[in-house]
Amino acid sequence: MTAEYIKILYVLIMYLLITNYASAQLPERKDHLRDSIHTIATEHNFNGAILISEGDSILFEGAYGKSSFELDTPITLESVFNIASLTKHFTGAAILLLQERRLLSIKDNLNKYIPDFPNAEKISIHHLLTHTSGIKNYNSFPNYWEFAVKQTTIKELIDLIKTYPPESEPGQKFSYSNSNYAILAFIIEMVSGLSYDKFLKQNFFIPLEMKNTGNFTKSEIVKNRVCNYDTLNNTLINARYYDLSFKLGSGSLYSTVKDLHKWYVGLIKYKIISKQSVDMMFSRYENGYGYGLGRGRNLLHVYYEHQGISPGVETYIAYFLSDGYFLVILSNVSDGKVMKIKDKIIKLILNL
Repeated sequence: MTAEYIKILYVLIMYLLITNYASAQLPERKDHLRDSIHTIATEHNFNGAILISEGDSILFEGAYGKSSFELDTPITLESVFNIASLTKHFTGAAILLLQERRLLSIKDNLNKYIPDFPNAEKISIHHLLTHTSGIKNYNSFPNYWEFAVKQTTIKELIDLIKTYPPESEPGQKFSYSNSNYAILAFIIEMVSGLSYDKFLKQNFFIPLEMKNTGNFTKSEIVKNRVCNYDTLNNTLINARYYDLSFKLGSGSLYSTVKDLHKWYVGLIKYKIISKQSVDMMFSRYENGYGYGLGRGRNLLHVYYEHQGISPGVETYIAYFLSDGYFLVILSNVSDGKVMKIKDKIIKLILNL
């Protein structure tokens, strides 16, 4: 038996041992996650759905609480939630896909698309993606709730944003602003010739079979859509009404935990955008923000994350690319519990 043959045999045996060990450990890891997360969700009286995966393999999925407290219907893994600001990294991916098709460049300045916008000749698409444009966040407008309850076109919203002077020079500092992603949605529609909704459906949701994901409209009937709740003096109340039309590109999408896992797999397997675009999306730019995602850190582990908060909505997503894990938490109650439980769940994941 030659030395080369022995070496090959040794590698094969070690591979089989490691593979078998990992396979044997999987049920144990799943049981540990299930028991631990059930304890966390129960202790915090969490209302929503959670999914954790390692690549294609789902390690945990669970649903807790009520979809409708009035009708006493439970949350399920098919429950449809507004995902709030998790929408932003879909918008970022759409911009990168248009760049791949050479229909735009992230280096383009805004005057190419909206010539009369303040500072348009200095603001690039990159500035919009990374919240360094200096454009005022529409959430801080004094008349926010006047337009938030009305059906608003993206052009009407941009015309309103234009009326507020810049808060800083482009590229000068990071300042989180939903206005940036409203403008990006407008650019997507302008360049592609499709509505934001249709562009994402054709290029992302249909190819990935994300059948329960889309863009909310006022009139649309969405099967399994949850009701939304806030708390007042520790008492559950119906969430304040607002029209999601003005959140196009920044917080308008709905989805399920299962569909968001399909999205994750589509990204890491480069099914919808190229590796180069995925790398750009999951990068650390100003203040650790990428193209629709921020950067988190837990000891030696780096991951990309985003939270979403709106009346009656709390969401969180995290991509642990180097470790291979994915986490999504969706809730229809805005009570701060998503951000409380996500830290505990991250510790569980990284100790698997």
